[in-house]
Amino acid sequence: MEGERGKPVTRVGVVIPVYYGRAYLEKALASVRQQTAEALVEILVVEDGTPEEHRAQDIATRYDARYLCLPANQGVWVARWTGAESLGPADYLAFLDQDDWWEPTFLERTLADLKSHLTAGFAVTNARIVSPDQPDRLLYPVPPTLKLRDLKMANQIVSPSQVLLRMAAWQEVKSRLAPDPTISGADDWLLWLALLSKGFTAVYRAEPLTVYRDHPGGAHHHLTHRDQPLIDTWFPRLGFSPWDQRQVRARQRLDALVSGWRQGQKSVHALLKAVQADPLAWTAAVIWRWKMKQYKRRA
Repeated sequence: MEGERGKPVTRVGVVIPVYYGRAYLEKALASVRQQTAEALVEILVVEDGTPEEHRAQDIATRYDARYLCLPANQGVWVARWTGAESLGPADYLAFLDQDDWWEPTFLERTLADLKSHLTAGFAVTNARIVSPDQPDRLLYPVPPTLKLRDLKMANQIVSPSQVLLRMAAWQEVKSRLAPDPTISGADDWLLWLALLSKGFTAVYRAEPLTVYRDHPGGAHHHLTHRDQPLIDTWFPRLGFSPWDQRQVRARQRLDALVSGWRQGQKSVHALLKAVQADPLAWTAAVIWRWKMKQYKRRA
């Protein structure tokens, strides 16, 4: 597709999954329509089975967004997947959560990053966290590590709202994936792993161009135990080894113990039990955690 004077038009598809989202959606939609990028932007709002009286079609229409209503709530992964598959032609793809929003230059900057890093499958921005009971704060005081070896150990991208994907990269990995309700909410971690394991890289921008709304109704306050089926089922499907699984499980146990100790719940018995369960993986997790601390101190 060409614009004025034969210049190719950059096409961006933005999928916004919505579930009881009327209170937040207008802010997200307005932020997309206020983007400074020279791009043709299609917005698709996917209503994930919200009861009729709480649906947000009128808000979507107000912002010239397409609207798709799923008949029953199936989880955010199905909503994102369905939206991505229902978009018109696009060169780039973004999943914006209903309660987050973008700064006006989000697309302009991330498009520039992907156009200048041809091996990158996705671009990630820093984010500003806003919450009702705390001052605004920066998500990443130091840059996250977005290499496969580190993202296998822990997902360091808090929200897919921070990410712009190259559509060709999505198209290349989607055949390896399928909506899985057991990990809905950890599906973004799976997507980053699938892209990196396929040879794509990630590019990071330190500007906080995403605003992440942290509130009691947010998804991160209600998702529990979604990582475990991802590690058990999807790590092997992505070609990751049993050793990869052992390391990340040990890292999870280590994090839980450290958190407990910080809260005054010290248990030498739990520590010894965790170490004895898999001493090699435990050692690897301790070393990885130490390396992450050293990296953050140097950054």
